[in-house]
Amino acid sequence: MYEIRSQSGLGSYRLAKHNSGWSCTCPDYVNRHETVGDCKHVNALRLWLKAKEATEQTDTFELPKTVLSFEHCRFCNSVDLLRWGYRKTRQGKKPRFKCRTCGKRFVVDEGFLKSRYDPKIVTLCLDMFYKGASLRKITQHVAQFYGLKVTHVAILKWVRKFSELIDAYAQTLKPQLSGVWNCDEMKTKMAHEEPINGERFFWLWNALDNGSRYLVASHLTRGRTHKDAAAFFEVAKKQAKCDPQVIFSDGLGSYQGAYDPVSIDNVGKVVHIANVGIRSHMGNHRVERLHNSMREREKVMRHLKKANSAEKVFKGYRAYYNFVRPHMALENHTPAEMAAIPIQLGTNRWLDLIRQAARNRN
Repeated sequence: MYEIRSQSGLGSYRLAKHNSGWSCTCPDYVNRHETVGDCKHVNALRLWLKAKEATEQTDTFELPKTVLSFEHCRFCNSVDLLRWGYRKTRQGKKPRFKCRTCGKRFVVDEGFLKSRYDPKIVTLCLDMFYKGASLRKITQHVAQFYGLKVTHVAILKWVRKFSELIDAYAQTLKPQLSGVWNCDEMKTKMAHEEPINGERFFWLWNALDNGSRYLVASHLTRGRTHKDAAAFFEVAKKQAKCDPQVIFSDGLGSYQGAYDPVSIDNVGKVVHIANVGIRSHMGNHRVERLHNSMREREKVMRHLKKANSAEKVFKGYRAYYNFVRPHMALENHTPAEMAAIPIQLGTNRWLDLIRQAARNRN
């Protein structure tokens, strides 16, 4: 609803927005709208709103366009490439290449091939999400400072998509671990899962390398049985690709005898130290601190909703914890750097991580 003063200055007219357009209370609009059309007040208001929108766009921060680099063919990995024009996309023109070896033409795919938004905006949303901002606060931030309308549904889709992409890439990497694992489980609620005995609780198992703080594995189960503990250690072994020397855990009986060594030579040699806690001289404080960080993300969401979606969120958090988030205890290095993982990440670690994951997939 807007109010415009009359030309004589003796009164004012009210303008309201309807599904079919604008309406005005002036005599000109009331008597001649059906034959002549909109009055001068409606036309003046449209012009003012258009100028206002153009002014607001100048107050937003515009990111420089992301330049993608590519060195080999997507299909045969040949480096004998020709520039073959451009492809018009919503982000602008993207370079197209032709491979002299296999003859195929392609556009650069570094994880954002069909993305409507610039990769910097996508990675900004990912980083804010895992730093604890809610989905709708992220949409408000992007709209306020970058002038872009991104829905909360789109951001959640990015979280699920790129979390799985990065996790698949992380499975191919071999961290150099200290050989001491801190293991613990965290209780979390899935609000939209079917209740069992009136409860919707799941358990998130985590294995943290004591020396590098590298989050070796996260595994979500419905219970805390010996079978669940064995499945958790299978996931941890798949990522670590080696046996630990020592496993610290609390007094949960499911841990006892649940670890089956990767190497036959290590059968009976992996030491399991249980019942560690606050009163013990050998604590599990590092993995407990990890759980506190995870709670920051969970608290904003008012509990997780579905187990399938939660697993993807936890995969992304593992990537954020290992590769993106610097640790004060590690002198602002990441656990991946302390674990000597041979990948180079720039200032925008999310962007470089997604690029390398996409290249590895191709």
